[in-house]
Amino acid sequence: MQVDIEPGAVSLASWRRIYFGDGAALDPACRKNVERSAKTVETILATGYAVYGINTGFGKLANVRIEPHDLAVLQRFPMPLASAHRCPTVSCG
Repeated sequence: MQVDIEPGAVSLASWRRIYFGDGAALDPACRKNVERSAKTVETILATGYAVYGINTGFGKLANVRIEPHDLAVLQRFPMPLASAHRCPTVSCG
């Protein structure tokens, strides 16, 4: 089964279903906001500045810069990649 995700309106029961294997799909009405957000991130990245959580690690790894070729991996697997720069035994997948 699939859970339709509507921002701000997803129940705990729906999150549990997703956690236990049901598929999930973002409400199509969100597409415009997602596209606008993606453009904002692209604009930020084009500046070359380090921006927390976009091209850096998180928390104690905030000062770790993620290289441009690794940014797609960061978006899919945030913790392993951010940790890998400090802990060589962590795999990025």
